[in-house]
Amino acid sequence: MRKFTLFFSMLFALTAAAQWDGYTVKSISTTPAKSLETGYYVMQNNHSSGRGWLYTGTANNATGNELRKTKVRSTFQDIDYVANINGGESSKISQPITTYDRNLLVFKIVNNGDGTCTIQGSNGLYIPSLASRANNWVITLSSTAGQLNFHQYIEGYFSFEEGGMGIATVAYGSSYTSSMVAYSARTALDGSNPFTDNASQSFVLYKVDMEEPAAQTDFSSNVVSEILPWFESHVGEWFGLTEETVNAYADRVNAATTSCTEEEYNALKAIVEAGKCMPETGYYRLQSAGLRHTGPSYVSYGSTGLSGKNAPCLVTVASAQKEADAGTVLFLQKQANGSYLISTQGFYVQDESSYNQTFSLAEGVTHPFYLLSTAPGNLLVSADGTLNTTFNETNWRSEPGFINNGVACYNSSSASSYWSLEQATSVTLSLNAAGEKSYGTAYLPFDVVLGEEATAYVVQIVNGGEAAQLVRIGNNIPAGTPVVLVSDEQATSVEATITSGLPAIEEQNDLIGQYPADLVAGAHSNILVLSAVEGEVGFYTLSSSARVAANRAFLSGSMPVRSLIFASDDVTAIASVHSAPVATQETFDLQGRRVQATQPGVYIVGGKKVFVK
Repeated sequence: MRKFTLFFSMLFALTAAAQWDGYTVKSISTTPAKSLETGYYVMQNNHSSGRGWLYTGTANNATGNELRKTKVRSTFQDIDYVANINGGESSKISQPITTYDRNLLVFKIVNNGDGTCTIQGSNGLYIPSLASRANNWVITLSSTAGQLNFHQYIEGYFSFEEGGMGIATVAYGSSYTSSMVAYSARTALDGSNPFTDNASQSFVLYKVDMEEPAAQTDFSSNVVSEILPWFESHVGEWFGLTEETVNAYADRVNAATTSCTEEEYNALKAIVEAGKCMPETGYYRLQSAGLRHTGPSYVSYGSTGLSGKNAPCLVTVASAQKEADAGTVLFLQKQANGSYLISTQGFYVQDESSYNQTFSLAEGVTHPFYLLSTAPGNLLVSADGTLNTTFNETNWRSEPGFINNGVACYNSSSASSYWSLEQATSVTLSLNAAGEKSYGTAYLPFDVVLGEEATAYVVQIVNGGEAAQLVRIGNNIPAGTPVVLVSDEQATSVEATITSGLPAIEEQNDLIGQYPADLVAGAHSNILVLSAVEGEVGFYTLSSSARVAANRAFLSGSMPVRSLIFASDDVTAIASVHSAPVATQETFDLQGRRVQATQPGVYIVGGKKVFVK
């Protein structure tokens, strides 16, 4: 079975009801637990600046996947099942029940019998292992349960007998030696505090008498909420169901909306997963929902510009830039297990598991990614097949010093992690006018066919390096071929249609290509770039303060090549002339005008082209 199908049941759980829906809190102990038995608990933090209750959520979204703590105030009322615990009013949570549903505060703790436990939150996810985590960092619940130490004595501080429980990854020694859960005081006590792994905190547990719901026998309501939408929306589109699947199973699904066994429900879930429209190997663009920008944006190659978020990494660029930015063209290579390798500009996207860090890019090193869909048409890109490592469009551009918004690792199915996929069909290559033509260069990691506005040429250095001979290759440009583009119509741009299967060129080509842009001025030396100086088109030395742009071609050398010679003009040789031609021979410029005195350049002398330097 493909790997991403292994997480199907987990994804359904995240989009369905909360873990404790249908459970009933009958009572809560009024005294702290003195031993840890498998069961349900509420957990109070002992922080000196204000106790509070652990819950699963986020600062502004009570249904998130982070471990959080409510603040404690004495002014709030009507939290009955907390009000009678350890001090009455002073222990009540400060948010109304509609904001912090009491089930969000209940955790299921399993005593493994060896000094370790697992702790499950209200959303069905677990506190993960804390090994090797950085201090003072948000703890995100995971589908993988961490084996947590809970009862090793540390100098009388964390034992149950002393009224506190330490939650850590490995056994304690005579002093603190391991990562543990602790309240972070880095923000105000407003419900937005994450939990971190430092040694300063402990928790008091109160046993919850939880009545579990009777075993479910009819799953028709699950079919209505989880299966039926797939047969009604985005049919025939990516990350919706194929039309064949809908036609084959629609009647079966409709029947299951009135009565359905667990076995049939699981069978229909498998049908949905197997029947999704998934992209094949090819070129695509990823568009965000635009929540972090003023509008939708596209994933591209780039740099955010700050330490820890430097290039090469994934960034987002505005929609208006997508056609002119070849970095927005992503190559998705579908693997046998259903995962994908993702590359852009010849660089592969790398794994990233650290929260809010950008996905980096590297040559030759691959990592599989998984395209998940938690709802019809909904796309999340994951580094490990779970919702803990998804692509997320950040809003760093609004902070000083950032060049671009980064695509960072996120840990939930937030709307800023939603993407849409579209086929990449073309890129737009820019041209600049000089004389009666316009020119540009291109170097692309995919085959393209140029529009009629321009023609592609390779360059051969001739006459001892004094001239660049342009050899026409036409409108087909194979991947990895640096070219000069020439438009006889003085077009300002030309559309290049993405294709595949073009044969490599056989002509000698002295051009050098570069996929991503230089990120630092002066990164190259002895570089000659196509330009026009005083109206003369040629290859000129790149300024030390300039950068080579993305997807451009250039020559290597320290001396400028100031003349372009088109091989299609049947030039067989270029003569070096140091003085004016003899009077008996009429001399014309390339526009056919007779000249009396020559300047450096190409002229028609006696019916032949000569180069005067």
